Amino acid sequence: MRRKQNNAGFSLIEVILSMAILAIISIPLLSYFTESMKYNAKMADKQHATTLAQEVLEDLKNQDVLVADEGTGETIKYLLDHGYTAVSNDMGKTDSAGKFVGGEGVFYGPAGNIGKDYDVVVKAETTPTENTKEIPEVSGIDDTSDLLALENAQLQEALTHFLAINSAYESNASARLTSDQIRNKMKRTIGIDIQKDGAYYGVKASCTYQCTGLRGSGSDDSYECVPYAEERLKDVKHIYLLYNVNQLTDTVNVTKGIGVDTSLNPEIEIICQNISSVDPAYAITVTGINIPSVTTNLGKNGNNGKVYNSSGIPLTDTNNLVESKSQIRKITLQVSVYKKGEGNTAGAEPYITVNAAKGE
Repeated sequence: MRRKQNNAGFSLIEVILSMAILAIISIPLLSYFTESMKYNAKMADKQHATTLAQEVLEDLKNQDVLVADEGTGETIKYLLDHGYTAVSNDMGKTDSAGKFVGGEGVFYGPAGNIGKDYDVVVKAETTPTENTKEIPEVSGIDDTSDLLALENAQLQEALTHFLAINSAYESNASARLTSDQIRNKMKRTIGIDIQKDGAYYGVKASCTYQCTGLRGSGSDDSYECVPYAEERLKDVKHIYLLYNVNQLTDTVNVTKGIGVDTSLNPEIEIICQNISSVDPAYAITVTGINIPSVTTNLGKNGNNGKVYNSSGIPLTDTNNLVESKSQIRKITLQVSVYKKGEGNTAGAEPYITVNAAKGE
């Protein structure tokens, strides 16, 4: 007996029901994919905006002079030259007595003007806390003719050495000298040595400490620290000595080797980095043949300390290193990146805001 086959298709009702079920399932899925695409696009924008903000900050921090007076007040010329406009510009504000009180500048860079896909807003702020100190007038340093000698940790290096000597000598711990006692006994000689080296000059700035009484009365120990600097120069025009005052006396001894022309007379720039804490009685003595011209911030603009020659006579013709006026030396920077056309719109939310500082 043959079974009857049913070749009938889906009924219209079945098809409609299937389509309805498919639609119910598909709508949330489509919505998910749509939101996912929007989220990915937003994250891509934020990533690109973050990269742009970092680039702008690095460009600003790499400028030798970021804030300067362009005739209409302190401003950031770099931004004005690169498509930005000053929304506000009052970074060099002073009070009625001429005292610096800090200020703020806001610069807007429309995407089309700055050649980017996003708008950028830069806020620069100066405060009196970091910008009321005097600034050394150190001109551009030429690495072919100038030596930059910077004190780092030489004092602590010598102190550690002397503490070890005293500790080894004094078996009784209670009889050992303290760090402060040893520091008060230490005397420093900073040597500036110039040697002829073929067509060049070998120039070295070194530091030696002497300390008495570490091994009992009459003993005298010395320690030569890691050099401040050592360079091979084509010419010797300036020696910049940036150091800290820790004792009441220091000596700078300038020596010239065989073959060095006696007319070679570089200017010594003695720059005390802790000038505000220098004792009024502090003295630094410059010795050697043909004492060079000295520029310093010691004894200038009311600062303490004096510079003497080898005979103990104060050098009265030293050049002034420090300006009497305050200048901007630290700037707080804030870079915000917006959607194109929204950077100057009130209430608009940036993709990213990045903060940094330039200066001391």
